[in-house]
Amino acid sequence: MKKLLMPFLVATLPFSVLANDEGLGVGLIAGSPTGLSMKYWTGKNAAIDAAAEWSTSGNDKFYFHADYLLHDYSLIKQTNVKVKLPVYYGIGAHFEFKDNTSGKGNDDDILAIRVPIGVSFQFTDSRLEAFAEIVPALELSPDTDLDISAAIGGRFYF
Repeated sequence: MKKLLMPFLVATLPFSVLANDEGLGVGLIAGSPTGLSMKYWTGKNAAIDAAAEWSTSGNDKFYFHADYLLHDYSLIKQTNVKVKLPVYYGIGAHFEFKDNTSGKGNDDDILAIRVPIGVSFQFTDSRLEAFAEIVPALELSPDTDLDISAAIGGRFYF
């Protein structure tokens, strides 16, 4: 076990100094969608996030979204230096691919433009981040429709 653990620790040691507002974060998201989440910081206030969800229970589907996010650290006045609370907003797209084998519902694939708005809880003494967001979306295909979703989640930064 030590032979396997030591190379892992040596390989990840350089990343352990990263805060949770830089680098790559991987975690879970719950709500709409529910699945895996990741976020990659491209600058001091900018990041790309993505999430994927899948189901194989009769109404097979795969959901994926990706967003470009900007973070504003000045909107929420902070007195606790252990947690940064940036408000974030951005634009992105989501794709939903369906294969309805149960005969219930529809199997139309969906393409939409997303506008996520949320708050991030960045814990300064750890590599963890929690977030909550609300996302209006304009579905473009198969029909034009307005949708709104919400999600919470958490990520661990490498």
